Amino acid sequence: LCKCTHLLLPSRLFVGTLNGSKQFICTAPSSNKIINDVLSRVKVFVEREGRQPRILLSRMDKNGLNINTTGIAIRFADLGFDVDLGPQHLSPKETARQSVNADVHVVGACNVATESLASVLALRRELERLGRPDILVIASGAIPKEHHEALYAAGVSAIFTHERDIPDCALQALNELEALLPSDDSTTCSA
Repeated sequence: LCKCTHLLLPSRLFVGTLNGSKQFICTAPSSNKIINDVLSRVKVFVEREGRQPRILLSRMDKNGLNINTTGIAIRFADLGFDVDLGPQHLSPKETARQSVNADVHVVGACNVATESLASVLALRRELERLGRPDILVIASGAIPKEHHEALYAAGVSAIFTHERDIPDCALQALNELEALLPSDDSTTCSA
């Protein structure tokens, strides 16, 4: 028996069902392939790594848009990620320390606005200082396209805004996580 769910994104409605194992299966034709790719790649990641990809979501900026980090967490969990929600308004240093302590694969800097891009770059530097350059950084919020290149150059792995979907971001993160895993010819993470 499937339960209908409706997940509201900032500019679009996701409609789908929860299957027997409580995984969200999107019925929107345009994103169904990406979601299925992410779910299958997470499954292979678990086989290779021994655990789900783990993400810490941290709302570091007090001045950005009021983005619902709980909603973002639910969407990553629906895609098979193990999700930690950090307290609101942590500094980049505190966010990096919490990421290291929680042994996450990815840290998501949520609610990033143009004036707070420096905090994302400071987070990346702090992770490197703590000896964990392998923890990926993704950013979400009202980030103008002209700032994307600088963020990618500084080591941000993925960016999602109102125009960019969370499954695409998860797929980008998985691409980088797979590259960090030891080579294993018996399984591959490509869908």
